[in-house]
Amino acid sequence: MISILSRDGIDTIEYSELLSSCTNTLIYVDLNYLDVISEYTNSKLYFVVDMVDNRIMSSLPFCVYFGLYGPVINSLPFYGSNGGIISRSEKVLNYDLIIDAVLEFAKKIQCVSATIIESPLNISDSSVFSKFNYRDSRISLLNYFEPNMESSRLIKSFQEPRPRNIRRALKDGIGIKQSHSLESMQFLAETHFKNISGIGGAPKRYDFFELIHKNLPTDQWIILDAFIESKRIASLLLLYSKDVIEYFTPATLLEYRNSQAQSLLIFNGMLFAIDKKINIWNWGGTWDSQKGVYDFKKKWGPVESKYIYYCAIFDESILDREKSALTKLYPYFYVAPFKELKV
Repeated sequence: MISILSRDGIDTIEYSELLSSCTNTLIYVDLNYLDVISEYTNSKLYFVVDMVDNRIMSSLPFCVYFGLYGPVINSLPFYGSNGGIISRSEKVLNYDLIIDAVLEFAKKIQCVSATIIESPLNISDSSVFSKFNYRDSRISLLNYFEPNMESSRLIKSFQEPRPRNIRRALKDGIGIKQSHSLESMQFLAETHFKNISGIGGAPKRYDFFELIHKNLPTDQWIILDAFIESKRIASLLLLYSKDVIEYFTPATLLEYRNSQAQSLLIFNGMLFAIDKKINIWNWGGTWDSQKGVYDFKKKWGPVESKYIYYCAIFDESILDREKSALTKLYPYFYVAPFKELKV
């Protein structure tokens, strides 16, 4: 039976059991992380569930943001989040019914648009999304680790100049420490904010990192700090599930941006994943226009593919709005493909 449940209505034990039965699940569909982004984005969290004999066989989590022009649905909102259906079965039963349930719910609450962002690890049959009238795409880059992969073999999988960068950082005496401390989180948040604001970007606010530190169990995140002697010069926040580790937020003091500290942090992050028996490193989504970002990630030897944002727009007048207005009025939510906006 297909139904839609609010966050309060979901059986947390049953949902967690569903996740544990699946392979290649991302942290983004974990209840702890969903609660963080729902609170941070001021949105309401729901789940489409397919129940058989009181067991959740499949689920599609999504958030609703009630903005000025009407509600907007995302599965899922916030930077780099991937949604899609989680299922006990490799072939999802009732896939079309689950997707249709989202569309019916969107119409019922008079949504402006609804977007489902598929997981790069579970590419969907596009025919199921025939009622979604817009498409957008991102580049997925994933590293796959062999079990118990040794550091020497790992470093050989990278393209130059990454191995050279790592050796230089080691030669310069940069040390790496693992941390769950509030001090490390504060350094990461402050440095990230300064760096992204300095180039005119939209940084994650400090209260997001506070929510991660407060609400996400320590077996789902780690900060790697880079030091020269006793001075912290760079950090890297990694989020992870049992299957996949996310390259989430890097931050380096501007005066040390040429130190190659981030290269050493990433290398150590991959070794951390291998030690935890995690076999996939997710670089997050990359726009086609982000050539510099793409080139940086590609040198680490990932496997490349594309995943789709399936967007159903119910009120076409939203395409008459400016990009700046939509990002301001629907923060962290995907409302419509920017390329389709008429202004």
